[in-house]
Amino acid sequence: MTRLRSFGGAVLCSTMGRALFERERIGTWRLIGSELPYTYSPSTTLDFGFEDFDAFSPTDMVAVGGAGDVWEFNGQTWRQCAFPTNWGLSAVCCGGDGQVYICAGGGTIYRSRGDRWTRVAEADFALAFKDMVWYEDQLWCTSDYGLWTFDGKALREADVPSGVKICAGNLATRDGVLLVAGYGGAAFKRDGEWTVIFHDYALRELASKTK
Repeated sequence: MTRLRSFGGAVLCSTMGRALFERERIGTWRLIGSELPYTYSPSTTLDFGFEDFDAFSPTDMVAVGGAGDVWEFNGQTWRQCAFPTNWGLSAVCCGGDGQVYICAGGGTIYRSRGDRWTRVAEADFALAFKDMVWYEDQLWCTSDYGLWTFDGKALREADVPSGVKICAGNLATRDGVLLVAGYGGAAFKRDGEWTVIFHDYALRELASKTK
């Protein structure tokens, strides 16, 4: 498993080997679309996905991973999309502006709707973005080392409290709430206000006192 997301009450899961599954009930998963071809050699790096996926609707989905491996699903069939680089792809977001955003390499962001991709932001990070979500009319990106926003013009370090920064790692958004969670803890934003759920150091301190 590489990613779990929920859409319309259903849980979807991506895996390496270009596979996307929907959970129908406990212990039962259904392959979405037909089985896709791939080759694998233990002596080489993986050149296929999927590391991440997102969707505008059940008939408009995008999955990415591997060396520039991008696929679209129209509800019936998968189609491989041309992509301008063979860098490793780590995250994808179907934005609220109708555009698809993909992270390639160590923080470079491409944007498109179809096969014509434009590089819109570039950063030289040691780690690629793990997650990208659309919140407050902009793109939010994160790794274990920080949290950034992209407003369509520039990639900037997110202006968040220090107690939220240490929670960077993964993102999720739903019903007007943005959740940030990682090794340092978890926090959420709602109605413009940040609330820290917990910090890792506080839990470790509590655990040490209860031994």
